[in-house]
Amino acid sequence: MAAFLESQCQLTNSFAATFDLSVDELMPLSRQARTLAPGLPGLYEARHKFSIEISELIARLSYRDYLVVHSVLTSSIDRLKQSVTESAIPATKPKASGATGGLLIDKVSFKTDQMSLWLLDDFQDTGFPLVRATFSDVVLDHALQSCPMTGMASLKLACDYFNQRVFGWEPLIEPWNLQWLSWQWHASKSKLGIDIRSDNTSTLDLNLTQAFLQQAIQFSGRWTAIKEALDKDFRSACSRARSDHLPYMLKNDTGSDLLFTTAVADVESARVENRKPTVRWSKVAAGEQCSFAFPTRRLTFARDDSESRQMIVQVDGWDEISPVNVDSVGTYFRVARFASSTKQSSLSRVSNARLVVAVSMDQDGRKVVTVRSALTLVNGLPDPIEIHLDNHSNTFFGDGCTLIIPPREARPAPLKYAIAKMGVRPKGRWAVERHETVDWQSNKDVGVTTNRTITCIDANNMCYRMCVSVKREHYPQQQVGHEMLPGHTITFMPPLTVVNLLPTDVEFSLPAYRRFDCIPAGQELLLTAVDMSTSVEFSVSTDLFRTLRSNDGNDRRYDSPEVTKAAAVEGRQLRIRLHDGHQRPLDLFVSISLGKAGAVRMALWVPYWIVNKSGIPLIVKQDASGADDAAGQFDEHESAKDKSSLMFSFANDNCPYQCVVRIGKKYIDSLSPKYSRKFHLTPGVQEIKLALESGNSKIAEVYSIGVEVRQGQGRYKATQVVLFTPRYILANRTAHKLIVAQKGFADKPDKNIAIAPNCHFVWHWASESISIGPDARMLCLKREDVKHWSCPFQIDTLRSFHVNIRDAHDTPRFLRVEIGLSSAVFTVTVTDAEFFPPPIRIENRTDVPIIYQQQSTSNDSQFHLRTICKAQCSVDYAWDDLYAPERLTLQVFENKSQTYDLKVLGQGTPLVYENDMYLRLTTSFKQADSDRVGRGEERELVLEALAQGKVVLNKYNPVDSSRSQLWRLTREGSLENVGLNQRSPRATPMVLDVLDSLAERSNYPLMMKARNPARDHYQLWTFTEDGRLCCRLPDLYVQATAQFDVVLGPSSQASKVASGVPREQHWTKQKQRPGSGRLNVECMHEGPTQVLRITDWADDRRGLARRSTSVSSDSPTPTVEVNVFMDKGVGLSLVNGLFEELVYCRLEGLLIFGKIENGTYSLTGQVMQIQADNQLLTAEQWPVLYCRAKQSDEPNKYEVIPALRLEMRWSPMHNYDAFDCFRAKLRKISVKLDENLLWKLVQFMQMSGAESVQPALLLQPPNTELSRPDTLKARRCYFGTLELGCDMVYLSVLAVAASSLSPELRRLKQQFNVKLVSFENASIPLPPFRQSHYFETFPFLVEAIQKHFAGELQGHALRILGTVDFLGNPMGLAVDVADGLQDLMMEGTVGTLVSNVGYGLSNSISKISSSMADGVGMMTFDEQHETARRKALRYQPTIGSSAALGHLYTGVKGLGVGVIGGLTSIVRNTYDGSRREGVPGAIVGLGTGAIATVTKPMQGIFDLVGGTASAVKEMVGGPSRKARFAESRIRLPRVTRNLQGLLPCYSGNLADAQQQLLRINGYNTNETCLSIEPCSVSVLLKSQMYALICSEQCYIIRQTDDEPNVVTMRISYKNLKEVRAVDDASGRGYLDVIVERRTGHPERLPKIWCSKIEYAKQLCEKILRAKQLHDHSKRTLVVAEDFSLDLI
Repeated sequence: MAAFLESQCQLTNSFAATFDLSVDELMPLSRQARTLAPGLPGLYEARHKFSIEISELIARLSYRDYLVVHSVLTSSIDRLKQSVTESAIPATKPKASGATGGLLIDKVSFKTDQMSLWLLDDFQDTGFPLVRATFSDVVLDHALQSCPMTGMASLKLACDYFNQRVFGWEPLIEPWNLQWLSWQWHASKSKLGIDIRSDNTSTLDLNLTQAFLQQAIQFSGRWTAIKEALDKDFRSACSRARSDHLPYMLKNDTGSDLLFTTAVADVESARVENRKPTVRWSKVAAGEQCSFAFPTRRLTFARDDSESRQMIVQVDGWDEISPVNVDSVGTYFRVARFASSTKQSSLSRVSNARLVVAVSMDQDGRKVVTVRSALTLVNGLPDPIEIHLDNHSNTFFGDGCTLIIPPREARPAPLKYAIAKMGVRPKGRWAVERHETVDWQSNKDVGVTTNRTITCIDANNMCYRMCVSVKREHYPQQQVGHEMLPGHTITFMPPLTVVNLLPTDVEFSLPAYRRFDCIPAGQELLLTAVDMSTSVEFSVSTDLFRTLRSNDGNDRRYDSPEVTKAAAVEGRQLRIRLHDGHQRPLDLFVSISLGKAGAVRMALWVPYWIVNKSGIPLIVKQDASGADDAAGQFDEHESAKDKSSLMFSFANDNCPYQCVVRIGKKYIDSLSPKYSRKFHLTPGVQEIKLALESGNSKIAEVYSIGVEVRQGQGRYKATQVVLFTPRYILANRTAHKLIVAQKGFADKPDKNIAIAPNCHFVWHWASESISIGPDARMLCLKREDVKHWSCPFQIDTLRSFHVNIRDAHDTPRFLRVEIGLSSAVFTVTVTDAEFFPPPIRIENRTDVPIIYQQQSTSNDSQFHLRTICKAQCSVDYAWDDLYAPERLTLQVFENKSQTYDLKVLGQGTPLVYENDMYLRLTTSFKQADSDRVGRGEERELVLEALAQGKVVLNKYNPVDSSRSQLWRLTREGSLENVGLNQRSPRATPMVLDVLDSLAERSNYPLMMKARNPARDHYQLWTFTEDGRLCCRLPDLYVQATAQFDVVLGPSSQASKVASGVPREQHWTKQKQRPGSGRLNVECMHEGPTQVLRITDWADDRRGLARRSTSVSSDSPTPTVEVNVFMDKGVGLSLVNGLFEELVYCRLEGLLIFGKIENGTYSLTGQVMQIQADNQLLTAEQWPVLYCRAKQSDEPNKYEVIPALRLEMRWSPMHNYDAFDCFRAKLRKISVKLDENLLWKLVQFMQMSGAESVQPALLLQPPNTELSRPDTLKARRCYFGTLELGCDMVYLSVLAVAASSLSPELRRLKQQFNVKLVSFENASIPLPPFRQSHYFETFPFLVEAIQKHFAGELQGHALRILGTVDFLGNPMGLAVDVADGLQDLMMEGTVGTLVSNVGYGLSNSISKISSSMADGVGMMTFDEQHETARRKALRYQPTIGSSAALGHLYTGVKGLGVGVIGGLTSIVRNTYDGSRREGVPGAIVGLGTGAIATVTKPMQGIFDLVGGTASAVKEMVGGPSRKARFAESRIRLPRVTRNLQGLLPCYSGNLADAQQQLLRINGYNTNETCLSIEPCSVSVLLKSQMYALICSEQCYIIRQTDDEPNVVTMRISYKNLKEVRAVDDASGRGYLDVIVERRTGHPERLPKIWCSKIEYAKQLCEKILRAKQLHDHSKRTLVVAEDFSLDLI
């Protein structure tokens, strides 16, 4: 049983569930009595309520568990259905509908105090928790019998993620109170309505931490493989039991065997009881590793687990160390006591040692614990080195330890020899016999790095030099006797490193050392024989260039090719001249810097790489530089392009820094090239035209190329890549071969270009197009298997469209053309159009064929563009001519046509065609022989009008051109003969009449006569319902005689047809053509397709249902409507890995209405206020973004315009996403960008795993390839209406000095070419981005939006320039003065003018002063002084509510800091320089100190002027000038760590306590607030006392009324020895605190009284936990080793 419990995969914990079935309490009493009283007839059914109550449910679910549960449930249901079907028990008959006695459940209720759902990752057979969702205070009621069914619920929601690096839960979604959740289900309408309303004081806050993003990116990269493996075969995975033990890996790098155990409690109890522990120790040999685990079943189901996972390590030769917490990732250290019982001779000088326990995490989430010494050896040399460690004597002979460290690797020293003397020598090809001493023990100052150079001499008297850097890491200074515990990182570097940042291999030579080395592009050369104490001359050459000294000794523009260490200290940049074979110059730049271990680092680079991707040979040179082209170009470049990059620089300083380019002379021998216009090599894109001239100096050929200049990044940031690209690239992504030709050359086969499938072609225009003009620069194409060419189209406009080409049968064939602009290249991609919706669809729902064509394509030469749409058919269509009017001409019979504009929606002009009729004798058509009239050869008889007007019966002849058998019934009822009226046109038409001159006759012959209203009784005819034709006279019908005459006579009693009508009187109307003769045409839109629908007028009149082109589903999907209202909205907090909250953003007043209907998603939302704040504790200005709602300006109209309004209607299709409508509108928005915050955000993205800013990518050379986006893989989107707009943007930028950035941010900034300047309130109007019927890919849409708004920003560059700080914001001053003059002229208020002018002038003065102070600060050469100055200026004292006085006070402080710094700068700089570098450093310090003596007081004066001007600005500036941002933060910056080292949920009390701590410790951000605990409250004295528990000490604070807080006691954890809670037997309690003073004697502090003993106990526990964290942090290496094996 125990084995089963250990191996089971438990899905839930043991929880309690209560089920209750009761009569609904809301039932009337009389109804309950009838139901419950015995003997009474059951007139009403009892309505019951089913209640479920669950407490403390924790469900754990992984994807494997989901598959198992799904499989079990599916198979169980299938078996149940099968058993019911095959059951031998007969089914019972259902009761009658009126029967009672059944159980009627009317309501279902569900309650729970708390329940959690955990998501696990158990793919590696270990259940790692990922995310948990917690639902608390859940109350749910659902009515089953109501119509509609309704329900409501309320709950609290929270979501946490498991931080694997710290081993604990951190909030992802902070507790959110869902006050109201209701739903209604209309079964008859299949409609579900949901209403969601949050509590008015609750915000849905989301926390995005760096740890969460790292884990999410890591898991998402593994999720696809996990899902595929489990979907393929999850049963084999289920055969293995899931382990709830947390896996660890221990690596022993101590050089000795070690023992470890995780039973820490047993070992510590044995220590207390002074006995030998009975725990089981695990042994790990030196250099080996083993796996172990902690049982985590309690963590799995417990709500909180404060027990940490610890381990104890004992290294052979030393006693066991104190427990080490291995929950969190970090580097920890302990002191290992030397075991006195050890008798090994090799340990005769070994004493106590510092043992380092480094905890890291691998990709699978497993913790790796590495145990090593605190002495790390790093080999940055090109050769392996041998390290000899000896504990016996100062010489290195005899016993000792020898380590071989390969190149580019780091190794810890063995623990036995961690304090040994060290010697080093190179290995490999170097025959060095003697080890050189490395004196590392003399460096005892924490954080200090000492550098020296070691020279080894081999047997051949060759010197091998290495620079040695010894850094004392931030370990505490602990000494045992006269020995210092190690804590150093020793790095061995070559004296000189040459980095080749050129696009080609370099031959680097040192003549003095007879070294000639080849350095590949992008690689490094490590030189170990160079003596950098002297000047080193070098030479650089490539396959095309070599180094020459300047012939002109007075030319100081160029430097000698020499490198010195002094130049590296100064960070100098050398400019060296190279020459090619034709003595043409090239400027090579050498950046010299001081690297790790004091080694010199040289970087070789040129300003420009020129890469020719145009497909034609190009020659470039500097403008106005004479006849010589740029260096490195030879005869072969005149005929063919060079695939390698050309190095280029502006070698002639007397000529403009511009370029010209031409085509190679041998490209076309008969033509001579001409240089292009001059252009700058600035980052961006431009087009250049290149011409070739004939012998008579006339332009014969013109080629268009693109020029793209890319700025390098990272270590290539000083280089720009110049790409000469083709202007046009044609890419065939179809399955057919394409034929391409320029307009006007399609009939010339030699000018046609064939492009194979999945190939591309560089396109250049033909020469004849020069004389024709730009209209000829259009392209035609066709498929190889298609006869006709497409109409020409332009390829220099960003768009996508269908191309219509016709085959031999004039059938349209479509191709999709997408024109994109990537950098300077127009890429024309042609794809098959089968997966794209057609742009136009013609739906012919009539019975007649329709001829359609574009309006402008009706000439005879393009007759193939006329196409027939058959009756009752639908055809797809695309415009033949993209530049002709988008109007479609429809034609039906006899050239009756109309033209329609498809953009005009609705009904258009109807199509009308002639549709006369035949009057048939019914019995002569397809009847039995007995029903026919006359002989067999006279069948199919119709009425015909002869030329003389007589009407007779004749054989049906549809091809008769005389049209004598066609009749037309007029609106008044007369019958006209079409042929007779056309042959003899008259003013009065001829109509059907009779010969009635003989009154005695009973039958009147039919005759054609002129229309006469007086003869209406004979000329107006009516067709009866039974098929007879009669006039206005009664009982007279048209009938046939045996002689084929037609008369009007009375009804006879002859044989009749089935309907009872005599055979000779039965007539039928037969239309000449199908349909009614009138067609309705309607234009509409169906997604991206324009639909032209043609229907018959008669069908529309009869109300016939229109055919639908969409396929309707048999079971309609239900309609879902969701209404969401959140008063406090949604908040987002960003927390980086340094436990800093960067930004907090909130969207308040959130109102959303969503609807899902028939696969269409509709969304309408609005936000009343958007605010984002800078939450850094050191932020000078906290606003980041602000946008709020506004009252409508229209009079007598109460309407609030929201800050953000969103409207969307989305229908996902198979191949694209259709947005019928997408609108997003922002009101006026204010943005303030703090440079410090920006770089912290970049660092946040970099550390979170964003690929674009990864350090490895910044080391790569610039990309010289053309980017070709794959449009086939990109998903398309259609927008019926797309509108993105913003009323106005008020932009401000706060730039900071480089010294104000942390070293990490400073190094990060150096990798990017980004320079910011400070400016304020630059007003930038942004017109909206609008598109209609837009069908493109998402990347194309994003690029179009970026270009639109980027272009608008560039267009307002002058507005931004007019607001920069170093100019004093002249635009702002002009606006203030103009507003003041306007008020003076309009209202006569002088005070407004004075206020505006004063505000503008003081604002300008303050900004100029601040800029001048920052500029002068760059010449102080003292980062520490700059930090102190900015700290003094940043934090303003709280003196009442006067901000003006605060500005003035900071100005005075700035002056004081400057004066004091100037007085002490000489002494201080001299001392610091001598301490670092001896006498040379003292000399440099004396010089910089002398300069700072002047610059620091001057900087203080500017600070005073700026503070005074800011104070004046505050006094004269009204509230309206500050209204563009909110008055205060949304909330104070959060506390980012609690007593468990995890991110806590946001607490306003903790945030207030953190601000109090900053005021107490002088804004020292190194000390953090952890918790706050109340002590006592006095109602009478209106005071309270509480404890502020921080990372360094605990503050006891008393607050009385509204007076400032007073710190009554400080408890330093460093000196804390004992603290305990004492009960005074009256319900109160106090803390007894004992500390150790400097004298070493204990001292009892005054009692800390608490109102309750519970308060005292809780405070005591928290203080002890804080001390434990403090002690743990003091044994944690906060600053890690600053070496990187990839960068050294």
